[in-house]
Amino acid sequence: MANFLMYCLIFLCISPTTYAQDEEPKDIENCMDYPLFTRMPNTFIVECSKNFDEVEIQKTEDQVDKIEGTKTYIGYTYNYNSKVPPPSFLQIVKNYENALAKYGGKRILFSKAKGVATLFVKSGGKDLWISIADYGGVGEGQYGLTILEIEEMKQDISATVIRDELNKSG
Repeated sequence: MANFLMYCLIFLCISPTTYAQDEEPKDIENCMDYPLFTRMPNTFIVECSKNFDEVEIQKTEDQVDKIEGTKTYIGYTYNYNSKVPPPSFLQIVKNYENALAKYGGKRILFSKAKGVATLFVKSGGKDLWISIADYGGVGEGQYGLTILEIEEMKQDISATVIRDELNKSG
């Protein structure tokens, strides 16, 4: 819940009035779309991160599972200078769902009331959980995309010093 409130605050700071009428909004530096997807038209990236983490995945209205993996988060907002109506949350979800269908992906959950959708697909030997969060309370067309890649974590820490000492001195 704290993350949701933080993301809402970020999107409040990036309101339609933030940009001058003639200024074209740009993606935040060093952020890009996830390789599996293009983005909704007339949107730009306002936040991104990638790291190994535990993510709460909403699987049903009442079930949330905590799953570990490589988490990619991308926050998108709508370019209100584009002069075309922003997409609804359902339109955003259906676009991602249809894109995944080509790869055998499926929708697990769509909850307009909770403002979340969960999709799943296997790709490149990985399980991918995709969570789409609606930030439409701030303005239509604003959403967060979280992709959780499940694969064995690369081990960065070893216990060789302890093992070597145990072998040497018992």
